[in-house]
Amino acid sequence: MWILKIKAERGQPISHRIDHLLSGVRAQIAVKLFGDDLATLRAKAEEIRSVIASVPGTTDVQVEKQVLIPQLRYTINRTEAARYGLLPGEVVETLETALNGRKVSEVIEGQRRYDLILRFDDEYRNSLESLRNITVDTPTNTQIPISAIAEIGNKPGPNQILRENTQRRIVVLANTANRDLGSVVKEI
Repeated sequence: MWILKIKAERGQPISHRIDHLLSGVRAQIAVKLFGDDLATLRAKAEEIRSVIASVPGTTDVQVEKQVLIPQLRYTINRTEAARYGLLPGEVVETLETALNGRKVSEVIEGQRRYDLILRFDDEYRNSLESLRNITVDTPTNTQIPISAIAEIGNKPGPNQILRENTQRRIVVLANTANRDLGSVVKEI
């Protein structure tokens, strides 16, 4: 169930600027949608955008920008990991070390201390095949490739997930032209 609440505020330019800073929205009209599923939020935002755009006097109607970018995603098959005696956290730790690095020691040079970070070279970190072939030590002292217990691939995902009060949100923005704000909001 979706509950739509529209709140219209009037004021002077300085109060508008303060409102923009507080709400994070730089438009006269903003409809904020909250929910867990990004795809559903996006679809509902597009529906609302088309309704608002059909109202005479609205301009610059848009859904808050989100761009899909390739993201590395991995899914661990818990059953397969358990068969080898591995916990999912151990597999994740291996991948995290390969991708982001892990502090393994500290180098002291005079008065300065530097972290010594262990991670894969860029050419291996940027290769899906190299990541799939990372080996993990099992409790039986054997090594298996991560691909035996996890799926690794590039999948599109949003460049940002915006939240308000810990809830995912997306905003439909609009301004008015050649018509007063109150009558436009009332018609929406």
